[in-house]
Amino acid sequence: MRWWRRSTPDPSAVADGLRDRADHLALTRPETPEALAAARDAAAAAAELVRTVGDLAGRRRLARALWRETSALLLCGRGHETEGPARRCWETCTLLLAARGLGDAAQDDELTGEVVGYLGVLTAACHAYGRPEDVPRLLAAGEAAVARSAGPRTEQARARLDVFPLAPAADAYAAARIAGQWPLVALETTRAVVVGKRAAETLRRHAHEGPTEVVEFARALQLVSRLLCVSDRIEESASALDEAITAMSGWARRGPSLAAFLQGLRAERAGLDALLAHRARRGGA
Repeated sequence: MRWWRRSTPDPSAVADGLRDRADHLALTRPETPEALAAARDAAAAAAELVRTVGDLAGRRRLARALWRETSALLLCGRGHETEGPARRCWETCTLLLAARGLGDAAQDDELTGEVVGYLGVLTAACHAYGRPEDVPRLLAAGEAAVARSAGPRTEQARARLDVFPLAPAADAYAAARIAGQWPLVALETTRAVVVGKRAAETLRRHAHEGPTEVVEFARALQLVSRLLCVSDRIEESASALDEAITAMSGWARRGPSLAAFLQGLRAERAGLDALLAHRARRGGA
């Protein structure tokens, strides 16, 4: 008679499986208790793995899992609960950045890209739990990380950081134009367009990698479009949105958040069509 011993599951494989489930639910069922529970399970498994092993790979898993948990809380409207996972995520990210220089240049490049990639969610969490004054410190750490690294992921990180200020800048420049102060911000707006286009070019190279990356690319184009609109370069603004819509069209069916983002892009594009039609009528009058 042969006896079989049941094998013990590999903790790393278990943690990765829980991560994949959390990623799937974040895409297909965001804003649901199930997605939040899956994110928390993944974070708990990653934390246990770090506690028992504590290697660099485990810390990278933990940072990503805590980022996902923070994102899930934000999407569920529970931003006031994000402080714990967000702070633990950043503490782990700090350890990852400190580990640069211990491996090869490619690993350093990967670590820089990962950490900066988490800043969008972490800065949103700062606002949600009432510590917006922490945002400049996080962004400054990202800037310092990029300055001390090189490679394709660092270039991607540079583009991500460049996109951060574009949304408030577009709003401020639009307000200035409405207030009759366009000459004061015209040059700044032109410079912002250049920065946005450069960032979009970099993010385009990564748009095929997944939903996060394609949204980042389309979002950069959306902000460039807004800056061009403020600059009264409406045809160029429309072209930028057209490219963003094309990029998102193949992804929208994969999840409701992606579909909602695409719908928003199309609504903005319809507004530009209305503006162009109005101008055509006025020009032909």
